Amino acid sequence: MQARHRVILSFLLLASLSFFGGATAVRAAEIVDGSPATVRNNMHVCPAGYITTGVHVGNNQLLCLGLFTSPGGLLTTAETVVSGQTWPPDAVTRAAYAYTGTAIPWCGPDRYVTGVHVLNRQLSCAQFPLEMRNQTRRLGHLVVDGGSTLTVRSNMHACPRGTLLVGANFDTNTFLCARQPFCTENAHCVNAGEVCEFQSAACGESCLASGTGVCRQQGHLTFFQDQGCASDSDGWMTNRTDNTVDFSTRDGFDNNDSESLRLGNVRAGTIVRVYDDAGGSLGDGWTQILVKSPLSTCLSSFESNIDNSFLKVQFHPVTSLNDDVSRAEVRSALIDYAGNCVDVNMNNNAVQIYTCHGDPNQSFTYEVDGEIRGWNNLCLEANGSEINTWPNLSAGQVRRATVRMAACNGSTFQKWTVTPAGQVRMFADMCLDIAGGTSANHASLQIYPCHGGPNQRWLNSF
Repeated sequence: MQARHRVILSFLLLASLSFFGGATAVRAAEIVDGSPATVRNNMHVCPAGYITTGVHVGNNQLLCLGLFTSPGGLLTTAETVVSGQTWPPDAVTRAAYAYTGTAIPWCGPDRYVTGVHVLNRQLSCAQFPLEMRNQTRRLGHLVVDGGSTLTVRSNMHACPRGTLLVGANFDTNTFLCARQPFCTENAHCVNAGEVCEFQSAACGESCLASGTGVCRQQGHLTFFQDQGCASDSDGWMTNRTDNTVDFSTRDGFDNNDSESLRLGNVRAGTIVRVYDDAGGSLGDGWTQILVKSPLSTCLSSFESNIDNSFLKVQFHPVTSLNDDVSRAEVRSALIDYAGNCVDVNMNNNAVQIYTCHGDPNQSFTYEVDGEIRGWNNLCLEANGSEINTWPNLSAGQVRRATVRMAACNGSTFQKWTVTPAGQVRMFADMCLDIAGGTSANHASLQIYPCHGGPNQRWLNSF
């Protein structure tokens, strides 16, 4: 993607720092650093704890997003000066992103820009610290911004909202940006209705506050002591996937007391499993709830069996469950345009379409590092062997690769971004797609260039 429009006019000369505008607020969490400039490592950088999202070389200004901090300190760690590294690193990556432009200097995998020295062609780069529940070192998928797709914010070239600068070619005015994996305040969330979810379940004084969260549209699950959701609450949790509560040990929940559940603004695809056994054993009574359409309602009894256009509730009466709830788990289905589900063939880990039932081979979690985990804790993966052939495709041949479940390894082929429109994306422009376009039992799945069609949209509670 060769840049055709230039808004950056000159190089930054650190010998004569003539900045304009100061560190002024652009919107909550984003500032312009200009006069006086913040300087570290002999270059113009964002203030400590902030990450670069835009650059105006002519005005010697940086657009900086922050503040990335937690109770343990700043989250912008291991800052070093980088030069000489370029993206794409190989022909497969270039083909995967359909990128035909000039190589872009960048910080390297999972590192982001905190400052620039354009004259010396250097970047100040940092990374997030160790992995936690709401925090990861891994950045999300990469986006090339430049040319006819150039993003302008605060009168300067900037990465799209929700992404961080990880590389820049100032000769062609092309930015390389990566999806921001977590948030530290609501202002980091860019999609309508999203909040930065720090806490996913009720918690008393024994729980430590989290300094990081994930941007998502929250739904709430509230447990009640009576049948009918009218008495005192026994605790609450959000419908975030992989949310699990052991009522017998979790401060903020009453064990063996709940009889009903209120679902508030819960999205289609949400799967809730409620157990008598605190360890989730199926040897005692348990109930599975699959939300088919967005709703707010009261499930008046856990010992219910319902199947309508909104809910599928299945009670497994090994033992009673009302007044005996000790555990709850949340997962998500991926529901297609026809109401069928992404399903894992348990014999060979192939991924297919099948009638929704919400069982473990149709249940998924969306991790903060972009992995979609499912059956046997495997990861949804695009076939790397097929992707490796893309550089050799002839003119007119379309990039595509089958999708399967495989052991999680952190590779790019297992990194997904779920959009508010329901697309499940990989690389810059590839979407999870029903091969052939028709939803039917055993239809196969692939990644295919995004086109916005119904066979590339998925209801989910990620």
